[in-house]
Amino acid sequence: MAHRVSAKVKAAAVFVPASQLVKDALLEENVDSTRKPLDAVPRPQHLERYDDHRRRNRPADPSNLHFELDQNHIPDDFWKADVDVCCRRHLIFATAFMLTVLASAKTCIVDGTFKLEKAPFYQLWSVHAFCL
Repeated sequence: MAHRVSAKVKAAAVFVPASQLVKDALLEENVDSTRKPLDAVPRPQHLERYDDHRRRNRPADPSNLHFELDQNHIPDDFWKADVDVCCRRHLIFATAFMLTVLASAKTCIVDGTFKLEKAPFYQLWSVHAFCL
């Protein structure tokens, strides 16, 4: 059983948080209901470190803004547009539900984050909608 749990975490989706993968793998194996000693199962903290294995399958980080956007790594119907304005590239992401909420919102707030982006990106800009 321990080998199956480890294998599931290593082989899981590339962009899902490791902690969620570990929880899902443990639930699938019914770790709590098997009555097997939990010593045979690796600690969740150790399983989460398998993220290094998953990192190899991720696309390389872009070095400039003229990169090809690989839609195989983006959930279906999440990427909306790729807009160039004044030599700047804007990638727009949203779900259908997000756009519905935005369309019916009475109040919208925008927020820009400047310090957390990795080059070549400059800013993460988000729109927050409140429906009252």
